[in-house]
Amino acid sequence: MVDTRLSDLSPLTTPAVTDIVYVVQDPSGTPVDRSVVIGNMPTNWKTPQAFNNQTGATYILALADNGKVVELDRATAVTVTVPPNVDVAFLVGERIDLIQMGAGQVTVAAGAGVTIRSFGGLKLAGRYAGASLIQRSADVWYLLGALVS
Repeated sequence: MVDTRLSDLSPLTTPAVTDIVYVVQDPSGTPVDRSVVIGNMPTNWKTPQAFNNQTGATYILALADNGKVVELDRATAVTVTVPPNVDVAFLVGERIDLIQMGAGQVTVAAGAGVTIRSFGGLKLAGRYAGASLIQRSADVWYLLGALVS
């Protein structure tokens, strides 16, 4: 354990979004104008989900889609392809959410060597239906959600 006097601490500057900051109090419980940055938040602590709106007939998932909601907004059919790990190296446990925004039915397709495990099929059930892709291992994904065959 490190023994540091409050007077030795530097004033708090604006911490990074990923910093865990503890506010130090004097013995009476009154906060002082010093804080201690203990470390960084784990990488799996995320900020609110961002959206990626796609309007094309095909879309290949990219690293930038990790942790995002991919909105598929088209009047005709859309195919979303999960690429092989050799092409796009997602980390095990990463998740991508899909939402069918338009009338065009969304089909999730496996790239070369990719296995997609799902119950109910690989197509989103209809407009505003959603599904989540979760990587289980290098080329194995779970697809969970409102799906049909």
